[in-house]
Amino acid sequence: MARWIRPGLHAKVLSIHAGGADGALAQPPGKASRLWLITNHMMDDNQPCSLATLPRACCRPWRTRRWPSSTAPDRQAKAPWCNRRNCLGKVFDLMDLRPTGMEIASEMIVKAALLHLNAAEVPTTLSRNGWPLPPHLRPWRDGRRRFFMNCNFSSLNNMTITKYLRLSHQVFRQQFFQPATALWKIPELLVLIPNLKVGGRILDLGCGDGRLGSIFLSNRKPSDLTGVDLDFDEVSMAAEQRIYGALYCASASLLPEKNAVFNQVVSNCVLEHIPEIEQVICEVSRVLKKGGEFIFTVPQKHFHAFLPLAKFLSFLHCQNWRTAYCLHIDKRLSHFNYLSIDEWNRMLTRHSLQIVQTNNYFNRIEMFGWESLSNLTGGLAFLLTHKKSSPRTIQKKMGLLDVNLQWLGSILFSLLIPWLILCWLFRQSQQCGCFLVRAIKD
Repeated sequence: MARWIRPGLHAKVLSIHAGGADGALAQPPGKASRLWLITNHMMDDNQPCSLATLPRACCRPWRTRRWPSSTAPDRQAKAPWCNRRNCLGKVFDLMDLRPTGMEIASEMIVKAALLHLNAAEVPTTLSRNGWPLPPHLRPWRDGRRRFFMNCNFSSLNNMTITKYLRLSHQVFRQQFFQPATALWKIPELLVLIPNLKVGGRILDLGCGDGRLGSIFLSNRKPSDLTGVDLDFDEVSMAAEQRIYGALYCASASLLPEKNAVFNQVVSNCVLEHIPEIEQVICEVSRVLKKGGEFIFTVPQKHFHAFLPLAKFLSFLHCQNWRTAYCLHIDKRLSHFNYLSIDEWNRMLTRHSLQIVQTNNYFNRIEMFGWESLSNLTGGLAFLLTHKKSSPRTIQKKMGLLDVNLQWLGSILFSLLIPWLILCWLFRQSQQCGCFLVRAIKD
């Protein structure tokens, strides 16, 4: 290990322990309360890092923000050196650390956060201490182990990479005729599924052909599910899925249901397609029970700013081309509404609905994949019809919705596995093009 460290530089260590509150140390470093130390090596901007380039790039622990909930400091632990000499035995056994290489530092940070252990940064100075054994840091081996540990252990709502790929495969098989839409729906389902209630009646507002509902509502009883859509052909296809106990071909602004009958109303990327949504929110509030939830996903207000091609045109100072491209996207997708969280909050509050949770999804990487594939498939078909028919209308005319080519979806999924893994690794981001809103009726 000594050959990797540049001595004499000031650094910080991350002290993870069982005592204290609000991340403050219960006792000074060196006492028995300390659980573990990891060198942070995150220096000031004018200070060099104390680790060499290769181990710093390959073996540093993952950022704590990539894991579910974290009580660790906001700063990122960069280096994998650990000190177990002052380890507190019971807490160490509770963490149940399994790795055998230096990737143990990453797992330690994660499990300490999951166990709600306190953490604080402690300044220190690095020096060679005469370690008699050969260096135990193997950058390529430990980097590889860290990658697979991240794939198998990290989670977003208990969604490991195996479950993520299985869900992606399901979506591609159901959306074999529109692979770009599948790339949009995958991150959407990741935030939607964990927010669905276990029991009670659910209204799927804008159920479409029911293919997507057969995925995220598959564990619900048909008697508890009701679907509504304005398109009769879509409702007929949804009936073939046999997941809804009741289906209505009706407008979302005039629901054929009594007052206060649903425990939850789910709207999956529907509200942005409705020009006048005030009446829709009023109807949703009417059919919801007191304490019922309204969950919906929509593009955010600055959706166009996340389109890679639109951003590239802005970089080239081609504002007229950028505006024309954004209008083209809106017409092709039939988007009418791009509202901010504050605008949604004001509208929902007028109808006795209070926002209790929001989740961002569909980051720039995912949007780049969707936009590229969408322009090559539905976008090209839209241009060939002189912008007179939407991609969905073209699919109906070609009879793609009446055939069963799920094997084609499996092939497309296999080809896009590397891209899906990349999206999964970088799925958490503060800058996203869409968000989920969960509101409760007063």
